[in-house]
Amino acid sequence: MKSQLIIPILITLLSLISFSAFAVPPAISYQGYLTDASGSPVDGNVDITFSLYDAETSGSHSWQETQISIAVSKGLFKVELGSISPFATGQFDIPMWLGIQVGADAEMSPRQPLSSVGYALKAEDAETLGGLNPVDLNQAAHVTDTANPHNVTAAQTGAASILGLNSHTSNSANPHNVTAVQTGAASATDFNFHSGNTAIHQPRYQNSEAVSAMAAKANNNPLHHDKYTDNAAVLAIKANDGSGSTLDADLIDGMQANEIIDAASDEVRIPVPDDGIINSSGSYYLTADKTTSGLGRSSITVNADYVTIDLMGFSLVGNAFQDYGINIQGKSHITVRNGKIHNFTKHGIYQPNNTSEYIKISDIHIVSNGLPISSLSYAGIYLKGQYHTIKECVVSKNGNEGIRVIGGSEIRNNVVNENVGDGIWSNSSSVIIGNRIRGNFGNGIHSGYGSTVKENEIVVNQLSGINCRGECIIENNYLSANNNSNTLGEGGIISNIFPLSGSIGSLNVIKNNHLFYNKRTGILLGGKNNVVENNQVHGGGNSTNIINGITFGSSNNYFAHNRVGGHNLLEYNLSGLTQINGGDNISF
Repeated sequence: MKSQLIIPILITLLSLISFSAFAVPPAISYQGYLTDASGSPVDGNVDITFSLYDAETSGSHSWQETQISIAVSKGLFKVELGSISPFATGQFDIPMWLGIQVGADAEMSPRQPLSSVGYALKAEDAETLGGLNPVDLNQAAHVTDTANPHNVTAAQTGAASILGLNSHTSNSANPHNVTAVQTGAASATDFNFHSGNTAIHQPRYQNSEAVSAMAAKANNNPLHHDKYTDNAAVLAIKANDGSGSTLDADLIDGMQANEIIDAASDEVRIPVPDDGIINSSGSYYLTADKTTSGLGRSSITVNADYVTIDLMGFSLVGNAFQDYGINIQGKSHITVRNGKIHNFTKHGIYQPNNTSEYIKISDIHIVSNGLPISSLSYAGIYLKGQYHTIKECVVSKNGNEGIRVIGGSEIRNNVVNENVGDGIWSNSSSVIIGNRIRGNFGNGIHSGYGSTVKENEIVVNQLSGINCRGECIIENNYLSANNNSNTLGEGGIISNIFPLSGSIGSLNVIKNNHLFYNKRTGILLGGKNNVVENNQVHGGGNSTNIINGITFGSSNNYFAHNRVGGHNLLEYNLSGLTQINGGDNISF
């Protein structure tokens, strides 16, 4: 279609206008009216090439840009020239003509001359710089007048005479021509004899005089900065510190460093007695490793409530003739922290009374305690009572359970490895979270009724990874290669295999656990009314020891959204019993 531009409606040369308060726009607004060959207005999008020429016909263009897909409505369109290809500096210093080409059509004729606008006419005044021609601003003569380059005349207010200016630099004694009549002026004599006038001359000493003064290291010399010898300085500091000072970094004014810290925190701390027997409430600390000799002697025995024992990083060390590491005799509100307890023949920490409450054990390494010397064996930590807290401890290689609590306790973020019995044993209602349990010769975790077992890593234990009675929440645990002894009735997670008399079911919620290569079965349920959901249970491929994925030993269990695969017999072993399948259980 042959298009032709009929009327250029408006060209605004904003780029030629300079405003003092705003930046000059870099583009030219242009509007036009476009028709087709029949004279009908164009509707749609077109490509237009704009060019600036230095002649109305022929000549050469000094600027060009193509704007793509310009919207044309009823023949009218509007563009900003220079928005694609910016104008060069000095683009509009000669007459210019605008050429327009629509799409692949030939450039329209005639070209449109560019006209000035009102403010652009003012720009011409810049040629005269406020009415003055450049020759009027020529200061070439200014620098040639060496006698008076600023052309100062006596008629100008306050100007010095040419004679005064010429003589300024020749007066070496008083170059500024200061006279006594000027307020506060010093005389020429004062200036000439400045170095001899001690009242105004600041450098009092010559270099040699200053060196000589500093070299005289007499005690009465104010410039002497090396008054004391080392020994004399120490004696002087001691004398100034008062009677009894020894400057011992660990004994300042008769107090140990830790006692100063305790005093600052308003806590009075007491060293653990030599015999290890604590009969009064208070905060106690160990001052060195403690090895107690004698038959049947505990290293520390607690006979009072509200006792804190800080091992201060030291060790309680047992031998073949000792009893417990710390023996808490039925007391409550006991805190033990920060140290190591090892090689005791009985429990590392022991509390035998069911009435005891609120024992807190943290940051303790309890290693190689309870090694059997007869048919009996003992745990690393054994606490009866309730509401106890055991956290951030290392419990390893003890003669029976690593940690044994009766119930109602919190066991969090511990490392429990290679104990002869279960890693963690709780009778009921405990919270067991975030522990790393590996290589124990019993279960990784043995839990009674009503416990929460979450986010534990349980690996390569000889019996089951988690063995729970019922009514537990077992969630987000990682279990791998448990039941390493390949014992019948054990697996990754087992529940209520040996229910109490009259028990109505397990009632566990087992969710979001990851089980890999646990022998015999991944999850084994002996009771009813369990919820088994969103677990991943992976077998060992062709291993003959990896038998079933999830085995149901009783009816009426709900299972849904589980992913089970890699077992030799059944991914879901329903045992011929009725279960509630919530769907989305996948075998692979």
